[in-house]
Amino acid sequence: MQVTKLSISLSQSLLAFVEDYQHNHAFSSHSQVIEKALELLREQELKATHIQVDDTTQPQNVAIGCEPTIPTQAQETILQRMGGMPKHLLSTGGLSDRETRQALIAERIQARYQARS
Repeated sequence: MQVTKLSISLSQSLLAFVEDYQHNHAFSSHSQVIEKALELLREQELKATHIQVDDTTQPQNVAIGCEPTIPTQAQETILQRMGGMPKHLLSTGGLSDRETRQALIAERIQARYQARS
């Protein structure tokens, strides 16, 4: 990773915080503490920013120099991905009753076994 040297001015209280943080979290330099703080700030900013997406679902850059982010879409439920409620279950009533479910499962297993024979 290429780095660029930057000079910054901090108040005494912020400098004391950076030094304490460096010592308590085993960072080897002030620069690492500042870099960590900036990464967290960038992450917070990206979470707060709503990414604009056009009709073709191509993501727009949040800011110049940022990597494009793929928008997250609402996840479908497993039932939706599998095509909805199975029709054979909709035609059978009383599935909340355990004995009814057991009888239905046994009937389906027997029908499959007989179809293979």
